[in-house]
Amino acid sequence: MGANGNVTGYAVVLSRAQLGMDAPEVKVEVEMEVNLGKGLPAFQIIVMP
Repeated sequence: MGANGNVTGYAVVLSRAQLGMDAPEVKVEVEMEVNLGKGLPAFQIIVMP
């Protein structure tokens, strides 16, 4: 846990998508930061190609 009460994490998931007879690889990367301070809980999802 950081000095300001934030916790960060990072994950990578490798999978395959079904596209007709093909199965292209799909890579999902997630970086998250959780603020354990005061205030309302919230999250953001950012999609990048």
